[in-house]
Amino acid sequence: MNNAMHLSFQVKTSKKNEVGQAPIYVRLTINEVRTEFSIKRFIEPEKWINKAGMAKGNTEDIRSLNATIVAIRTKLFQHYNRLIESDKVISAQAVRNSYFGITEKSKTIKEVFEYHNAQMKSLVGKDFASGTYDRYCTSLRHTIEFLEYKYKVSDYAIKDINHEFITEYEYFLKVVRKCAHNTAIKYLTNFKKIVRICYGNGWIPKDPFYNYKFNLIEVEREILMAHEIQAIADKVMACRCKSI
Repeated sequence: MNNAMHLSFQVKTSKKNEVGQAPIYVRLTINEVRTEFSIKRFIEPEKWINKAGMAKGNTEDIRSLNATIVAIRTKLFQHYNRLIESDKVISAQAVRNSYFGITEKSKTIKEVFEYHNAQMKSLVGKDFASGTYDRYCTSLRHTIEFLEYKYKVSDYAIKDINHEFITEYEYFLKVVRKCAHNTAIKYLTNFKKIVRICYGNGWIPKDPFYNYKFNLIEVEREILMAHEIQAIADKVMACRCKSI
């Protein structure tokens, strides 16, 4: 993703006060997602230069206002650069929260997984089959069991998932849960979807599944003989007759 930040100052002429002054807002945009907030200063719209994002004039009030705008711009870029240096999630909301000193609560595996499954349940019969929903419920249970087995916790911060976590999860599925190879890979694929949702929403800075290879083992299925197919058909017919 391109995490470049675009910053602009704008007046909201639709929110003029009783003396005809409009509030000034700062708008932050990162990855086409934006947020904005008021800087708690007002100006007459005719004294505002839209392209420059500054007030025009040389009065003491105008100089003070422009100095405030420059200071806010500088501080916002300082917070933006700190987020980059600390390898944290970069988003317009994250920069705003950092500027105001708001600590963001990290998303957790169980929280996102349960929300995903709840949405999937409401779409059963429309976008998903009931069997698909059941598999994701089972996948959630396996994930919680893994957290309790490996980390002695019932939940885990999404931001702390890394390549080692995934490797250990695969080992758990195969050795502790005794899943066959292909079954374990299917549960990991379900888990990957949850992680990708977090990555797509900007809740984690990078995809921990990047460069993690899934290899399904091709299973050769034996072709049934004619007498075996007939035996199945006879059994199905017998069951139907008993239920009538």
